[in-house]
Amino acid sequence: MKIKIIKKYLKNVFTMLVNVVFPPICMKCGNACAYSGGVCAECFKNLIFVVEPFCHKCGRPIDKIAKEWGFCPFCKTMKEVYFDEARSALIYDENSSPLVLALKYADKTEIVPLLAKWIKLAAKDINADIVVPVPLFRGRLWQRRYNQAALLAKEFADIRGLRYEPLLRRNRNTGSQGHLSAAERKRNVKGAFSVIKGCDIRGKTIMLVDDVMTTGATLNECAKTLKKAGAARVIVLTLATVLK
Repeated sequence: MKIKIIKKYLKNVFTMLVNVVFPPICMKCGNACAYSGGVCAECFKNLIFVVEPFCHKCGRPIDKIAKEWGFCPFCKTMKEVYFDEARSALIYDENSSPLVLALKYADKTEIVPLLAKWIKLAAKDINADIVVPVPLFRGRLWQRRYNQAALLAKEFADIRGLRYEPLLRRNRNTGSQGHLSAAERKRNVKGAFSVIKGCDIRGKTIMLVDDVMTTGATLNECAKTLKKAGAARVIVLTLATVLK
């Protein structure tokens, strides 16, 4: 125990010395920040966190009238939704998108611990047996060198003390979906995923993690794959959600 305390103390001292020589900067605006891998007070103030009331199905904010239904008008009419519940930490907008894109494309992986803490708050009342990231196609993973969803999922699982298992595989390159409509996204990812052989998830509750929910097509297809493999429940957890 004493050795652990000493190691933690030395680590904190080292971090303080590094911050003196190389002052930490905000991951969004580049101005001075309190600690490495964080955001400054001004940028944090502009972030919109998802709070009650929100839709029980897609996790997006809803008004007080829709709260009586428990679902937003969109989810109330949706068919073939395979995930049971969804939660997001942030609204995806001009204030949060730089953080998402910095992690996704700019190798700013040092921000993962902070983002995972925000995700933890969004899922504070939800438990799961296994935390699973949305996978990248192997070619995309080779180019990017890491899967941002996997980094978030692993950090979140570690914080919550949950089992992390990257048990989904993306069987083909679905490409970028940014230019596609909701219907096109759904067709594009149909049948694109499979559960890795030997993974027994029968009767398990799966926490499916990704960076952003846009239309939910990719997440829904992943949830469909998990349900077909025997998962009892699939709960979607994302860093940010796009408002319709």
